[in-house]
Amino acid sequence: MSLHSPGGHPSSSRIKKIKDARKKAQTELPADVVSHVAGEHEVKREKAAEQYPFGRNLEVDANRALVRKRVSELMFSEDVLLASEDRDEITNRQINRYYDGEIGNPVLRGHIEAVHGTEPSQAIVDLCKELKLSSHEEGTLDITKACKNWLAVKQPRVVTDVNQLPKNLPASLRSEGSIFTREYNLNAVKAQRDLTARVLEREDNLDSNGKAKNPYLAVYVHGKVDTRGHDFEIAAAAKIGDKGPIDPRVAFWIAERLREKIGARGMKNINGETPAVNVVASNGSYSGSPALTRLRSGDAVLGFKGFGDNFQALQLECGRYVRDNHANDISTMLDEVLAEFSDEFKTAEDFTKHDQYRSAYQEKIVREKAELFARGKILFAGKSEDRILLGKSLREELEVEVDEKVRVAGREMTVGQMSLADLKTGKTMGLHPSMEALIGDTLTVEKI
Repeated sequence: MSLHSPGGHPSSSRIKKIKDARKKAQTELPADVVSHVAGEHEVKREKAAEQYPFGRNLEVDANRALVRKRVSELMFSEDVLLASEDRDEITNRQINRYYDGEIGNPVLRGHIEAVHGTEPSQAIVDLCKELKLSSHEEGTLDITKACKNWLAVKQPRVVTDVNQLPKNLPASLRSEGSIFTREYNLNAVKAQRDLTARVLEREDNLDSNGKAKNPYLAVYVHGKVDTRGHDFEIAAAAKIGDKGPIDPRVAFWIAERLREKIGARGMKNINGETPAVNVVASNGSYSGSPALTRLRSGDAVLGFKGFGDNFQALQLECGRYVRDNHANDISTMLDEVLAEFSDEFKTAEDFTKHDQYRSAYQEKIVREKAELFARGKILFAGKSEDRILLGKSLREELEVEVDEKVRVAGREMTVGQMSLADLKTGKTMGLHPSMEALIGDTLTVEKI
């Protein structure tokens, strides 16, 4: 079942509406769009420029991106009033701009998706390496496209990032790799949700409220460095209140399936050992993107209500070594997992067959929270004695923002942000070397 649908050219009346909306948006732009964009993400204007991989074009591109977002919001709100045939044609154009894919086995209730695998130009790749920014995740696209049912974002993450939906922002101009992207992700996110709905609908698995009628597994393949975490990380942390991207029972069930398959294939990691599969149950490295939780629970983006609890969104982080050396094995295993999931979870009641994993999930949360602030996670190289650098997951755990105050081992400090390069070493906190002698096995950090 091909996912490529024809999308005709827009009508003259629609083109006129778009032009009129564009003129209106251009007259209403903020005086300093770059500062506006930076403010959305609570960083300084200079930081936005520093994290933009397209050089001096930031101001021009930011203007165009904001105009395009506002035009799209207006047009999308009007599109709901169109006849279904016209609306489908517009949706087709949107999907074809951002997504590629193939459903080779419609019997399987699931698909594999690559959101960061498309490589930008070599010049952008080189520049991102120089700036220590993540341009894309090597190998994830090839792994995904080798699977029977697959979807993939055609635009590089430096252009748009469907996996980045920060809190309080319906659409983002920033990538999870700390890059300010070329366009807001509104259009790409809508394309992802529209395409997912179509796949569910074609499998007769979408009810009248837009929810998955029966269990469905979407695996989002990501690439990680080998210096952090395990060879395979499954994100299962609750990201919005008590809601997460996947039912923990399914996450632990999949982890067991992968461990069995890895062992049967005799796979080895960079250390010559059997690759480890870990389920992340609480805030920390590889705990998952809130964007996946919103796929299940919905949000304020164009009235999207989510695909419901039957929809299982699995963020699977794969280490660099296993991606480079076991790509075919990973694709085969993911196809097998989809087939086994389709047999094991036919209705929502089937989730209860694996209630034994609930206690494993709760125990994992306790262990992970104890490990979050372990001494081994501290990089003693800070420049200021009164500043602590924290990774995003730790700031989320403490519910603090950059430049807010915390108490560290009895001392008041200001919160800073860990660099991506330091995070890749496996460290998640940074302190001045003078603190090294004052810290025990675990660091005590409290929000003031």
